[in-house]
This record gives sequence, C-alpha cells and structure tokens, in this order.
Amino acid sequence: MVQKMKNWITTASLFLFLMPLASAQLTPNIWKKFIGESVPAGTPDLIDFSYAGYRNGTEGIPEDFAYTELNVTDYGATPDDGVSDTAGIRDALDAASSGQSIVYFPPGHYDVMLDDDVKDPFIVRGHHVIIRGSGAQGAGRGGTTIKMHNQLTDPNRNQLLFVVQEVDFGWDGSPRVSGSFPSGIKYFDVNNITPLIGRKYIAIRDFRLLGEHFDKYSSRPLENISNFYTRIHEGVNIREYHEIDRIEGNRVYLKAPLVTHLKEGMRVVWTDLSEGIGFEDLHIDGGHDQVYIHLQYYGRGGIGLYNTAHSWIRRCRFSNVISSFKVTNSYSSSAISNIVDGRFGHNLSDFVGSTYCLIAFLEDHSDRGMFHGANVSHYSAGNVVWHVGGSSALGPDVHGAQPRHTLFDNYRSVNHHTSSGGGDAMPNHLDGYVRWNNTANSSETFDLWGRSDGWRLLVTQGSLIGYKALGGSIPRNAYVEGFGTRVSPDSLYEAQLQRRLRILPAWVDAYKEMHQQFVQSITIDPGQAETTDATSADPDSGGPKIEGPWLWVLVPNEHLDRNTDLLAKASGGTITEQHIATNGAVPGDTVGNYAWAPLKISASGNNNIAAMTESLGWNGNDRVIYGFITLNSPQEQNTRMFVGSDDAVKVWLNGELVREEITRRSASDYKGSFPVPLKQGRNTLLVAVGNATGGWSGFFGFQADAEYTVLPFAGIGYALPNAVISAGDTFTLDIYAEDATDLAEWQFDIAFDPAHLETLEVRKGYFLASEGGITSFQRGTIDNPSGKITGLSESELDGNAVSGTGLLLSVTFSAKAGGETQLTLNNFQFSDSSGQAIPAGPHEVALVVTDGLVWDINGDGLVSILDLILIAQDFGKTASLYSRTDVNRDGLITILDLILVAQHLGQSIGAASPSMLSMDNIGNLNPAMIQTWIERAQIDDDGSIAFREGIAYLQSLLALLIPKETALLANYPNPFNPETWIPYQLSEPAEVTLRIYAVNGELVRTLALGHTPAGIYQSRSRAAYWDGKNEVGESVASGIYFYTLSTESTRDSVTAGDFTATRKMLIRK
Repeated sequence: MVQKMKNWITTASLFLFLMPLASAQLTPNIWKKFIGESVPAGTPDLIDFSYAGYRNGTEGIPEDFAYTELNVTDYGATPDDGVSDTAGIRDALDAASSGQSIVYFPPGHYDVMLDDDVKDPFIVRGHHVIIRGSGAQGAGRGGTTIKMHNQLTDPNRNQLLFVVQEVDFGWDGSPRVSGSFPSGIKYFDVNNITPLIGRKYIAIRDFRLLGEHFDKYSSRPLENISNFYTRIHEGVNIREYHEIDRIEGNRVYLKAPLVTHLKEGMRVVWTDLSEGIGFEDLHIDGGHDQVYIHLQYYGRGGIGLYNTAHSWIRRCRFSNVISSFKVTNSYSSSAISNIVDGRFGHNLSDFVGSTYCLIAFLEDHSDRGMFHGANVSHYSAGNVVWHVGGSSALGPDVHGAQPRHTLFDNYRSVNHHTSSGGGDAMPNHLDGYVRWNNTANSSETFDLWGRSDGWRLLVTQGSLIGYKALGGSIPRNAYVEGFGTRVSPDSLYEAQLQRRLRILPAWVDAYKEMHQQFVQSITIDPGQAETTDATSADPDSGGPKIEGPWLWVLVPNEHLDRNTDLLAKASGGTITEQHIATNGAVPGDTVGNYAWAPLKISASGNNNIAAMTESLGWNGNDRVIYGFITLNSPQEQNTRMFVGSDDAVKVWLNGELVREEITRRSASDYKGSFPVPLKQGRNTLLVAVGNATGGWSGFFGFQADAEYTVLPFAGIGYALPNAVISAGDTFTLDIYAEDATDLAEWQFDIAFDPAHLETLEVRKGYFLASEGGITSFQRGTIDNPSGKITGLSESELDGNAVSGTGLLLSVTFSAKAGGETQLTLNNFQFSDSSGQAIPAGPHEVALVVTDGLVWDINGDGLVSILDLILIAQDFGKTASLYSRTDVNRDGLITILDLILVAQHLGQSIGAASPSMLSMDNIGNLNPAMIQTWIERAQIDDDGSIAFREGIAYLQSLLALLIPKETALLANYPNPFNPETWIPYQLSEPAEVTLRIYAVNGELVRTLALGHTPAGIYQSRSRAAYWDGKNEVGESVASGIYFYTLSTESTRDSVTAGDFTATRKMLIRK
C-alpha cells in the first residue's frame, strides 16, 4: 500500500498521504451522485433503499392493537408443567385465523414437539394476527420460552417452528408488461389490466433473463462469466413483489419504485400476501444440543415470515436453533431487534425472494457464530440489512440464485463474508451489492470475484463504502470509497429515509433506544465450546477457548526458559514481557523484525498455532510466539484458568506471571487448570508458547461459568479531509480514537518536522463528551521552532466514559516545503474509567510531501499542450494502477483530468516557463481538437472552480490557435532539394488550394487541400507538402518557382471571403 501511494505522488502541489490510510468523514461520490451532484464518470448508481421495511419505512410498528386476545392457556397450553403444549398452541392459532387477533403466551416454559406430538410447523393463517409472548428474557425471568424437544417431521422441508400459510397467486390469464420501464419509477403498463383490478399485491416475474438482458443488470459481460456457472447461461429468475397504489387505464402505479428494469413480456401475477402478521417478545429454544455439522442438522428453527406484507418479527430471542428466522417471498416487512444465542447452527437470518424488506438490530451471540451470517438469496431485490453485530456475527451471506440491490448497512462481523452455494448458482449476487460503513475483524483481503470453482463469493458489481478491516489490501473486483474508515452519511438507509421523507421518522431513534433496552434485559445463553470432551455443563470444567482475535508476535530461534525475557532480548530492551503484560500491545508495533498481528486461533486441533501463522511464514522449529488479548469482566471473579500447549508455555494475567510450564509435549486441548482472579473491568492476558519441534498448539480459557468478553483493539485514526494541499495552504489533520472501550481520559504530545509543517491551531473534538459528560480539555502549547505541541489532554469529569469511534482533536497546519516527514504522538496514554491504560496505536503518521508536478504528464518539467494531448489520447480508458493521465485518481481518464491539467498550463519546475505555443508543442494540436475538449467540458461542467478555470484556459488556448488573419508563410527549407513544406494560417474555415507555377507562369502542380478548419498550419505534420514533382510525377528542374494559396468560404464560415497570396521559392540541385 505504501509503495502504491508513493507511485501516485508526482505533484506540483504538496500531496500529503497518511499511514494508515484514513479519511475524515469522507462524503463518497456514490452518495453525491444519488443526491444529484456531479461526480466522476464510472461512479455506480444507488437505488433508493429507504422503501425497505414495515410500511416502506414511513412509520414504526405499532405497540398497541385493538385486537381480540387469545390466551394459549385457554386452549390447553399450560406453562411449566412438563406436558406437551403443541396441540393447545395449534388450537389457539386456528382460532386466530379470522384475523385481528393476538395469540398471547403468558410467562413460563412451553414444551412442544415432544415424542408423541405431530411434529409439523405451527401455521399462522389469515391477516392481522400477532403471536405475542411475555418477553424474550424467557421462562423464569418473567418471559416466554417455547422449547422444541424434537426436530420437525421432514426436516429437509420444514425448517422453522412457526410459518405463515401459503397464499394464492393469480396465474390464469396473468397480464404481461407492455413496454420497457426503467428501475426507479413507480409505474408500468400491462396488456390486460382486468386481472389486477381490485387486487392489492402483485409479483412481477421473468424466468429467462440471460444473454443481452443480463447486461442490463451487470457491469460484468456475460462472456466473461465461466461456463461453469450454468444457471446464468440458462437463465435466471427475476421476481419483485409490490403493493398497488392505484390503476389508471392499463397503467399500474406502485407504492415503491421498481428495482428491476422491466422489459416487454414480463409476467405480472396478483397474490394475496398475508398482511399484518407479527411475532414479538418470544424466546424460542430449538433444542439443538450438538456441535453443528454443515447440512447435517435440520428442523430446529424459529420463525418464517412466508408470503407476507407489512409484517414483522421483533424483540425475539432464538437459542440453540439451526435457523433463526426467514423472510420469504414477502414485501415491506421487518425483523427488528432480535438475538441469536446458544449453540451455533446454520443461518443467522434469511431474505429469500423478498422485496423491500428490512432486517435490523440483529445480534449473533451463539457460541461459534451461525455458519452463515445474515443471508440474502433467490431473486430478492431492494432489501436492507442494517445494524448487525454481536460477539460471534459472521459476515453477510449472498447465497446464489442472483439477488439484486442489497444494502448491508453498519454490519460488524468477524470476517468479510460467509457466502457459498453450488457453482451452478453463481454468481452469488447481481448488481447493487452495497456494504456501507461495515467493519470486518479480518486481516485478509476481500475478493468479490473469487476463483471459479464454486463455493466462493462472486458479485458482479460490489460497492464497498466506508469499509474497515484489520488488514489486507484494498478489496479487489469492487468499487471502493473510504477503505479503512467510516464515511458520511453514517447510515445510508437513514440518510435515504430522511431525504425521501424530508425528516428522519421518529421510529428510527425509538428502535435504537428500544434495542439497547432489549439487549440489557437478556441473559445470553453461551452455548458450549466445540471441544473433544466438552459434553458436561459442570462449572468446574473448562469453558470456551478464547479464539480472539489476539495480537501475536514471533521471536524466532529461541526457546522459553524460566529466566530470559525474550521480548526484551528481541527488541534490544525497548519492550519487555512485564510492560506488555501490564499495558498491552498495539497492532503493527514491532519486536525486532516482527510486528504484532491480529489473528484468530482455532479452538481445536494439535497444530492450531502453525495453521494460524502459516500465511505469515512464521512456522518452524525453535521459535516462540507471544499472544496478547484484553478481556472485560462484569464483576470480580475467583475462577480457574485452563491452559494447554505444545510445547512450553507462560501465562501472565494483569501483569503477573501466573503459569510457567517449561516442557515438551503434544496438545489438542486443555492440559490443566489453576486458580486466578479476574478483576471487574479490563483484564490483560499475555501468553507465550514455544515450539521445539513437531506440532505447535495453544489453548486458553477459563472455568465454564466464568463471565467475560473479548475487547476490541483500540486504535488511533488519522484523517486528512483534503487529499491535495498546495504549498502555503493550510490543512486540518483530525485525530480519532477507534474502537475504544470505556475511554475516560487521553493525553499525548505531537512532534513534527518544523522544516515541513507549521502548527496554526488546535481544536477540541467531540468524542469524550459524546455521552453528555463534562470534560476538561487542555489544548497544549505550540512550539513551532522545535516542532512540538506539548500538554494535549482531555479528561471526563462526571463518570460518563465513552466507547466506540470518535474525534479527539483537530490540528491545523501550514504546509511549508516538500520531502518525506513523520508526525509522532509522544507520551501517549489512553485510560479507562478505573485509570487503567488502554493500549492503542499507531503513534506515527508517515507524511509524503513531494515537489513534482502532477499536471506534468510527460515529466518534462513543464505543463504544456503535450500533456493535454496525452490525456486526450486516453479518454474513456480505465486507468492502470500507476497511470499518470488519471490525474484525479478516480479510475477513469475523462475530460475532468484534462480540465485539471488545463488549469495549470504554463507551470514549470524552476525558472519562468517558455511559451505554451512553441513550435515543438503544437505539432499534434488543432483548434478542432480544443473545441471538442471545450464542448465535452461544458457538458460535464459542475460549476466548480476547476471547471470554470479549466474551460477558461482552453478557450484562451483556442483563441491563440486561431490567428486573427489568413496568411501564406515562407516555405522551409528554402532553397530545397527535392521537397519542401509550405506553412499557412487560416482565421476562418475555408476550402484551400495551393498552386505552384514556373517563372514563365506555367502551372506546374495543384495541391487541393480541401476543407480546412481555422488554425495554424506550420509544423511538418500540418503544413502543405510539395515533393518537387509536376502533375505527371516528373521531378522539376532547378530554378525559381512561385506558390499561390487561395481560399473560398465554406458552409462553416460564409463570412470568410476569398483570399489569394503568392510567394517565391528556389529549387537548387
């Protein structure tokens, strides 16, 4: 990445690049395009995702309904008696099928699917039926728990405990789309309106979208997709569900915009979607008590919103399920504020074939994370997954069968994605795959177009906007803006809602607050660690292994012993085991030749350290690895720590060496345990594992009933709002805390090179006061001659410590000179509310300030016409990584690149520049070319200074290239033998003829130059050429000859008038 950025930097102004790459609340071009601002060519389109969710996002789900309440205990379902409640629940649901009913579960434990029960799903029939419990906190805590004791019959088909009835579709005589209707409009025409009259919901379908039609939905041409992906070549399904607003003639008006570009002949089918179906305040325990094996366990799921509209699942908890819930073939429905915990299973959540639906505030706390994250599949369109996270949440899943236009907004996960699906279902997603302000706890590079052997993510056009990960390079095969930082707006879904409705609806903030209260009310079921012997719930047994991510660093060619501090030895004494064990490590900090790297370690296997570090090349014998992690304990605990290792191991807890085993052995699990205290709040854990030879493994955890969470690694972010800083200009550097937990105080000094920078101002940030607390801010002392700002600090005064990411302070500098320099944070400290240090970094920012001219495309030290021509030759091309003609670095060479260079014509390195129009410069330039550039620029003009000045420069250049009068100039060379060039200039376009006469007046040769635009024709490539021969191709004799230029006006310039001029020349042989 550093080398890539250095190759970008050849600029007349100062380019400041920050390591790590960051941006202060960048407003991405993809958003600017959506709101109507001018952006570079190639910026993708966004659909309006704000129509997703209950009532198309216009209102929240009501809490109170004037419905009939049907208490399940009145139908034979009695909680807490150990007797099956299956039949009673079915009877209550049947009674509710008349509509406007609430099936209510009083607090307690309900047992279903016992051995003697019919093990079919509970079916919800009718419209406006709500299944309501007493709280997802579950039985024994004032809530409702429904526990499955057996899987469903025919589990391959019946996945979920509650499902909504099948609905009717009007296939007979279904109309067809008449005409072509682009995405984004709210109407279309049909050839026969009669079947749709009186209907409320429709499905628009097409079964054979392939070939040329595929190109309407994908930027990746069909011929570039391997024949392995047979489903694309054979045709994919297109389906959208919509609500009819009104019908006028043969035109159908919709409540929400089309997602698909409709084409002639697409089928329109009415359907009776079940409306107003709600599930809320329930705890469903699927009873899954095995280590999940992919596709081997079924039939223990939660809720299926099948064929619904304006329906919902909210405040529900799903424990020990294979699949939590699905929103299938539905429209404008929501699943908001739900939790998954207990043993992990297959699906966190699913959109299947649905349109404009919303999953929001979903948390995965299952013991290893559901096998698939929040999933979108099967011709879904326009759906939104918003605020997904939790301790175990895996990345989003798009599972083949070509969903389109999906927004994953503020999704936090432990990896990039969990997509798969058979090769015949590839690609996983057509256009419109948008990840907005997502965070992935992964150091791998995200590839959206993986290898073509199936079971890998393939997205035809993905947009990663505000994408943060632990490492890896900029994702491949994607449109990327704001890589490594967050962008503004913070939530695309919220911003589009506010833009469409002109105000952010009150339900948005209400649900954020509701979700916080909901999470606080839940005691998470931790499930069970996947170990070879973890079958007992005995609190004295070893609990889940801590997988991390940890921070790891290698010390090669060493062995653990009882006396040597290997960190001190490797670092020359600058780092010690005691320092890291007490204060922690920072990603990227070095120990000798190795840097601390964030990696997760597997909970099983006899070689898990070697498997973890293989990609880093750290494997081998005779080496030691150190691992650091921070744990948060909700209270003081006396517990036991469990450790297993191959070979020797040391363990430090909160700065104290608590275990030391200098041995050689193999291990695939815990080997022993010992008592330790966990203090309330932050606990630091450092381990060291040696490898003498053979396998290399480590396992670390606590007693099964110990309570703790892994804290994220806090970071320091640096953001420069303006990428290009001109010499003498001012710029502002923002310094952020990232992923901090319980931050109550910060302090540091800033050191900079006074030869390059001068500090002008320091301003307080917002983060430490963001929870409403009172803070004490010290803006420090600026010492520009020494290049220091000392005494910067801020403390929270009233107990409102903050967590997350936010601005600490802003420093305004003046850029003084070019060169490479560095800004450093010295005497750095983050502290939590107990005064304990929080490790965070990096503490340095590399600044590259260059003196070159970015506008000097050919590198000759002068910004001239030649540079404009080089850009024009590349118009329309996709820029290569180091392309100099892509001046603004947007990936395409366009008129904007030429405009930016035109602004700087005549600039040079060193002394005053020569004339822009020297003979050497204009050989390949003509006024028509300049006029074409001007016209292109005027079409794309966004009103910015760059366009105004650039167009003005081009117009001035055009004026210089068009002479004020027509003239015939002296030939060269003269005398000549046997050829010569005859220059001339035209003030207006004209028909030009050149005639050559002998001294006796005899016509020797006629050169009909034809229609010629106004301009200067002096260079050899543009002047008239005579080869010294007559009309029949014979060489003429030596002597004096005359040449006459004559012009006639053309349709382009009827005012040009006729012009004739004659000059003399000499042939000497």
